[in-house]
Amino acid sequence: MALASSSTVRALLGIPAAVTSCDTAISAVVAAADALVLNEIDLPTEAVATYNETLDVEWEGSTDLLLRYRPVVSVAALTVSGTAYAASSYYATESGSLRLTEIGATFPAGRQRVQVCYQAGISSGSKDEANLSYAANLIACAMFNQSGHAGFTGERTGSYSYSLDERGIPPVAERLLGQYRRPFARGRY
Repeated sequence: MALASSSTVRALLGIPAAVTSCDTAISAVVAAADALVLNEIDLPTEAVATYNETLDVEWEGSTDLLLRYRPVVSVAALTVSGTAYAASSYYATESGSLRLTEIGATFPAGRQRVQVCYQAGISSGSKDEANLSYAANLIACAMFNQSGHAGFTGERTGSYSYSLDERGIPPVAERLLGQYRRPFARGRY
């Protein structure tokens, strides 16, 4: 499944189907936009895949642990210090955290104490697919628009001056991608 599509980019840009002179450029930006979106949200592939993570718990009393890949589709298993937890004792939040449900339950602090097996990726037909696909198409349109003038937004001739568009990702796409980014960098993987 691709996130951006040539037909959607053409429609957003208002390029009629009969005009084929832009096809090569549109194909290039569609592929680049897909790669950029996956890179921005730190997801190796858009397909739903299974990941096994061993996590460090840095603070005593933590009830949530942030998983590396998102969007999280499901959590198959949770083991803490060698003890398997029942599926009813935890759940994955929309933001990609694993949360304990029992009152007073916390993860023990320490290195490599928590093992999680989960699925993450972009489920077909989900709101995540719709959000990320729209962001990819917006980015592809911005890339296409910048390609004709190398990102110039202004130019003057008297005492020559120019300005470049420094926003690589359109603001709306930034907001959509922000839902899937990790809120802070992780030191170890």
